[in-house]
Amino acid sequence: MADRHQWTQEEEDALIVILQDIVVISGRAKHVQKKSKRLKDKFSTAYEMQNTSGFGWDDARKCVVVHYAEILEEYLKKHPNKNYVANIPFPAYKRLANVFGKD
Repeated sequence: MADRHQWTQEEEDALIVILQDIVVISGRAKHVQKKSKRLKDKFSTAYEMQNTSGFGWDDARKCVVVHYAEILEEYLKKHPNKNYVANIPFPAYKRLANVFGKD
């Protein structure tokens, strides 16, 4: 089990300010929650792919790569609801690793 981080008051206040600013800009808290979930799902899929045999990361193109269509087809059969596809640029991946990171 991962260690639980005890948030300081300053950290919590900073997060709330950021969330409030986003809600003001977008107009709805619900949109912020949905976008956050989609980004986390996309990050998790890219992470899982990179840790699956036959997949890798292309730092120049900023995307998960797979060199054989059969490997991707097999992966998508096993994971039909994933919302990220290999060989499509995902420039936010490294930044999201700091947010949603995996051990």
